[in-house]
Amino acid sequence: MSMKMGIRHHAVLYALIVKYIFKYILNDPEKTIEDLTHTYGLKRGRRMKELSIENNEPLNIDAFLVHGEWAGEKDENLSLLSHDENSTYSTVDKCAWYDYWKKYDLLEYGTYYCRYIDKAICEGYEGDFGLKLEKAIGFGDEKCQFVWNRSFNEEYLKSHPKKRILPFDFHCRELYTTAYEILDEGIRDKILKDVNDEFCSIFKINLSE
Repeated sequence: MSMKMGIRHHAVLYALIVKYIFKYILNDPEKTIEDLTHTYGLKRGRRMKELSIENNEPLNIDAFLVHGEWAGEKDENLSLLSHDENSTYSTVDKCAWYDYWKKYDLLEYGTYYCRYIDKAICEGYEGDFGLKLEKAIGFGDEKCQFVWNRSFNEEYLKSHPKKRILPFDFHCRELYTTAYEILDEGIRDKILKDVNDEFCSIFKINLSE
């Protein structure tokens, strides 16, 4: 994984792992997918939490929102953050993950990410802030709608830009490593070989290097 990666690589990698979990795991594959996504999300949330603690920040929705860890290319994603007295809302009108899953005919596999990832990240950080995914583009809605039962402080977000953006090379490596850790030893080599072969055929990148 030595080449510069982006959301397209991350989206395709996740969907391919799910695709080959379905191929090789016949007994409750969705449980394995949930475990994979949940574990991956927990890791990310815990990294965010550790950074907040290092910065002496309160573990609340404000600090959570400034530790997003990733940034897409211009116009890949379109979203709006808003709030009222009791809640925070994130409305996503354009999602690059969805667009790439659709482009590479992997939508049926990719949308498992939508089901599990955000709650897992919140859980790894400090509880889930009552997060609900009310709508999702990947489920056929016109937009994604996330709702947390905490209201953020606008002044805090304005004065605290994102603290740490990690490259997608890191995120892809972390996802691949998590799959290796989660999958049973007897089946993981088959799954990850097929994932690597198809990923390499699309992007000319060997994940095992």
